[in-house]
Amino acid sequence: MSRVSKYGTVTTDGVRVEKTHSKRENELAVTLEFRSEREEPVVVRFEDELPTDGRPAGAGEGDGRNTDGSAFRGGHIDGTLALTDDGEVAVTYLVSVPEETVSFLSDDEPSLPRIVEVTPVEPQSSTTVETRAEWRAPSGERMPLSVTVSDGHSLPSQASVDGIRVIDISSSGESDRLDAVADTDRPAIGIIARAEDDDGVYRTILEARKRGFGVFLAPFGYGTEELVEIADTLGVRVVDPPEEDSGWRTLQSALSAAAREAGHPGIVFQPEGCPRIDYDRTLAAFAEDGFEIHAVPERPDITPGRPHVLVAIPAYNAAGSIGSVVSEARRFADEVVVVDDGSTDGTADRAREAGAAVVVHPRNRGYGGALKTIFREAHRRGAAHLVTIDADGQHDPGDIPRLVATQDDSGAGVVIASRYGTDSDTDIPFVRSVGLAVVNLLTNVTMGRWRRSRQVQDTQSGFRSYTADAVETVVDSTDIGNGMWASTDILYSVNEAGFDFHEIGTTIRYDVEHGSTEGAATHGVGLVHNIVDFVQRSHPILLVGAPGVMVVLLGALLAAWSLQLQLSGELSIPLVVVASISIAVGAVMLTLSVLLHVLNTHPFFDDERWQDRRE
Repeated sequence: MSRVSKYGTVTTDGVRVEKTHSKRENELAVTLEFRSEREEPVVVRFEDELPTDGRPAGAGEGDGRNTDGSAFRGGHIDGTLALTDDGEVAVTYLVSVPEETVSFLSDDEPSLPRIVEVTPVEPQSSTTVETRAEWRAPSGERMPLSVTVSDGHSLPSQASVDGIRVIDISSSGESDRLDAVADTDRPAIGIIARAEDDDGVYRTILEARKRGFGVFLAPFGYGTEELVEIADTLGVRVVDPPEEDSGWRTLQSALSAAAREAGHPGIVFQPEGCPRIDYDRTLAAFAEDGFEIHAVPERPDITPGRPHVLVAIPAYNAAGSIGSVVSEARRFADEVVVVDDGSTDGTADRAREAGAAVVVHPRNRGYGGALKTIFREAHRRGAAHLVTIDADGQHDPGDIPRLVATQDDSGAGVVIASRYGTDSDTDIPFVRSVGLAVVNLLTNVTMGRWRRSRQVQDTQSGFRSYTADAVETVVDSTDIGNGMWASTDILYSVNEAGFDFHEIGTTIRYDVEHGSTEGAATHGVGLVHNIVDFVQRSHPILLVGAPGVMVVLLGALLAAWSLQLQLSGELSIPLVVVASISIAVGAVMLTLSVLLHVLNTHPFFDDERWQDRRE
């Protein structure tokens, strides 16, 4: 014989939940009856604590690890359900407790349920929310509870329970699904979901569904099973990866194809890290751009007058492309600055018309000269993140939010958009790929990054994000050149200062109309020369002194050989000459390495009048 006892009622955000239970032998049948007083459908997340000695019926039974089921006691029920306006849903679950606990449970010491979150759902949106529940043990172990739907409204009999079960009862006789026709007049929201971004993924789903957007999700990496399961219950279209190790770009293509097939006019990709989306700016960008765009994140609280994200573009005779690059970049930045490096084709005017702040060099100072001005501007303006991007349109400004989000997550001083990332679809010309491989290897070796895991895969990408501290380091450096190899100089500077590097994949286009005018061979030769010059300036004993020692040793060996021949009566004049020259050249190299080391390290020479590289 069971007796129904009422625990109490809790009301939160227009949703009321009443808790009752029925005692019988060593079980409690706990019922949570939800009722909505809202005018629109809502999704409700709730929690309910179990008695200290209680466990969901069936949990731990037959488990060899815990014959008494102690590891399965306590914890709480965590669930999600949907309520229509003025709708009612009752959730019942069984709890096994020791008989003496049932006998002494007092009706006046209730553990009331807690409504964690109430999220409105627009009636015209396409949303499917199924009642789900799981038990979470104090140890952190989770166990899903099976869910069934009943038309009646009475507590289940013990015979109707088979193992662990949650019974969902709707007094109106309606299911707790909220189904409607998808709003295909709007773009869909596309999410590439990683396990570590689960909170951001859930937030994005609920916010997008509340606003009536269709949501498509593709799992990325390991540990996403639970995330995918919950997303499915929230009415999200889950898109399976085309292949096991699909990269970021491949998954975006799959999401785009699914949205197109569903009849949406386009898709908005959520940036890596799932920041909050600024829907007004995102929809404005979509109206201008077509089918695929990246979401524009909400601007965080920033110090007045100090931009959070400053995008800076070095430009020389880029009138044909600078306008579109600035327009794209402005969607993802608080400020855009263009440094016009002595252009003669109206680049500065086009940049201003597109909305950029422009700094003009009266004469051409070179790519490095423009970069140095950019870093000084970023430092002066107090930018939290400086993102550099080229003016020729080779880079995708849509990756700016990913760069910044990755920098926030990783804490790296420099985040590089790499054409070698697994999610990059860059088709690098063969000659250029060979040259880049050589330059990347030399750059990493000279930075002391020997291990593969520490190496920078794309040392020549100009698409980067820097923290304010990294910007200050570059501003204070006197070793940044004016040529095209200045990007390498900047890497040397921040590496020496101890900053970490991080890379994300990006796609670089080489078929743009207004690409770089400098040939790959010329650029490569200049880069190698710059690397050698760096080693000469930073490690002259390694570059000059070590070979000098080898030459002296060679000369000494040749001299010993000639002496041996002379003692045997076979004097070789050419051998003596070569030995003498080797010893002399080696000695000169050793002397030169010492002089260079003194020039580079002695405080007397650390003055601006000796720094002919500084502007």
